Amino acid sequence: MISLDGLGYQNLTQNAVTRREMKTLHRLAKRGFVAPLQTTFPSKTAAGHAALFTGAWGSVNGIYSNTNPRPGYALADTISGYRSESLAADPIWTTASSQGISSVVYQATQMYPFSERSTGKAVTINGYQSWTIAPARVISAKDLKSSSEWVDGPLRFTIQREPQGLRVGFGTQTVLVRHVPTETKGPRNRELARHFSAPLPVEANGIRTAVYFRLFEYSPTDFLLYRTPAQEAAAQGLTFDLATETGPFVPNSATSLYTRSAFGKLIHEGGDGTAERRYLETFELVVRQETRQMLALNRHFNPRLFIGYYPVVDDMEHTWYGLSATGFKAIDPYRAWAFAALDEGLAQLTAPFANRRDAIVFASDHGMSANTHEIRMPVLLKQLGFDPETVVPNATCFFLNTTRWKQGTLDPAATSTLLRSLEEKLAATGYFTRFYSAAEMSARYGHKGQASPELCFDLKPGYYFSESARATEAVLQYPHPRGEHGFDPLRPEMQSFVLVSGITPRKQLMARQVDVAPTVAELLQIAPAATTQGVSLLHTRSATSPSPYTPPVP
Repeated sequence: MISLDGLGYQNLTQNAVTRREMKTLHRLAKRGFVAPLQTTFPSKTAAGHAALFTGAWGSVNGIYSNTNPRPGYALADTISGYRSESLAADPIWTTASSQGISSVVYQATQMYPFSERSTGKAVTINGYQSWTIAPARVISAKDLKSSSEWVDGPLRFTIQREPQGLRVGFGTQTVLVRHVPTETKGPRNRELARHFSAPLPVEANGIRTAVYFRLFEYSPTDFLLYRTPAQEAAAQGLTFDLATETGPFVPNSATSLYTRSAFGKLIHEGGDGTAERRYLETFELVVRQETRQMLALNRHFNPRLFIGYYPVVDDMEHTWYGLSATGFKAIDPYRAWAFAALDEGLAQLTAPFANRRDAIVFASDHGMSANTHEIRMPVLLKQLGFDPETVVPNATCFFLNTTRWKQGTLDPAATSTLLRSLEEKLAATGYFTRFYSAAEMSARYGHKGQASPELCFDLKPGYYFSESARATEAVLQYPHPRGEHGFDPLRPEMQSFVLVSGITPRKQLMARQVDVAPTVAELLQIAPAATTQGVSLLHTRSATSPSPYTPPVP
């Protein structure tokens, strides 16, 4: 079972670029089926993955959004939804391993910090929530402390010039980073990320890892050098040195550096595409390393259940999907490059199973929509006369800071009056298309209990939401359109997907994220977790099918 973060059903099945390049998924779907999934509300990464992995909605699994309020605490005292502390239901790998199913889990959400609930007896690896020694960097000659020394936080590198490029050292070890011009053609029929250096081991505060380098420019007086993050990859039950065999874990592509023009002028700001191609080499590296590591884990452990994760679509489409969807088609060749690189990785990853009777499951957490504006909810609330500490926005929902929360100030008896006023004033702004009451959210999306919102909403197309209060204006226009998510999960562009290869179930129009884990349990012939709210996709379950999305009336 592999998660492809950020790849929505609409993008996979209807976008011309994605349909053309994601050949492996379309080939696998011919041996089974692909269907849209109703995701969580809000359609956020942490909550969507929790629903996929546990088969339960947030009121049961404890993960409501990317940040979560916690019963017994102050409403403002939230915790990351990506970490395991809030996990209140067993994920599929814990359920499977407790029933004697050998399981390996690579980079799934809600594993770390490791606990009996979040890992069970599975072999687990997570580098996204563990310690970052130093983030990714792009440096030039001017960034050096001296002509031969580069100090980056707790890391101290030596740099020496050689005819072929730079020799970078840490401690007693060095690697030669050769200067090779930036790739000009896509990733088909060649090795991914082929011009990165060998890994250089680094260590700080007792944590050992390694980093890669890419030298994009090199002259007698200057250079442009990219270094991957120095990131710990925590593991439980690992019995061999994964990094020595495959190279280090690389958590994500260099999107933030790219958007800050560290690789050169962006194409939608007048660049010639060099910055995009440099970014795509970092994208390829993530695909290469994650594929290598998942294949090595499968070789060593040969588990009955393997869970894996790729972050790269979400990372890339936040930056490029909005441009493409609003008419800037010059970005599509670069999107095609990215999807081709991912497809190459998926082809390698699934090759060992091609002639076996294994079931291969792909799923995602949410889709993407194109957005040109952002509404900063705390600023808007203040302009409308509401106290942002009493009405607290969290993604596409509002929590009221009643006395049920520690340090809460609002009398629960006053909530109905406040909610009516809130809905009326927000509707009058023209940005909000629909509101969802607590009762509706409970029935359809599993919002129940104290840690659930009082009111949720959807926005008119093109408008995103923000919990930031750092602005004087409530509505800001983006410099360039962005891809975003978090809206009503029944919007077609928000729906995620499930693909099952190796079985042919009944015809089905749409499923729910909570149906994926019980489907995997049935494929493994084990009992689903007691907390499971979904139903296996191998059975008719019309009574639990989601309702079709109804667009708001203008």
